[in-house]
Amino acid sequence: MPALIIGFMMVVVGTMAATESLWIIRRAIRVWPHRIGPRDTDRFLTAEFLVRYVGLMMAAAGIGLMLTELI
Repeated sequence: MPALIIGFMMVVVGTMAATESLWIIRRAIRVWPHRIGPRDTDRFLTAEFLVRYVGLMMAAAGIGLMLTELI
């Protein structure tokens, strides 16, 4: 039973990270303390990709955990 709860929480958090990451990155760009150059743009894009990737992997791990508990 605890695996179902943890798996569900992982799916929720992973999905939120994958879908809301664009808002977080745009907020970081707005409050960045200096002018944004080409290097900074690449860094922000890389950070957005990594946040989305980790979110999707977390959601996949949560689904796997829930399926392992159910089967």
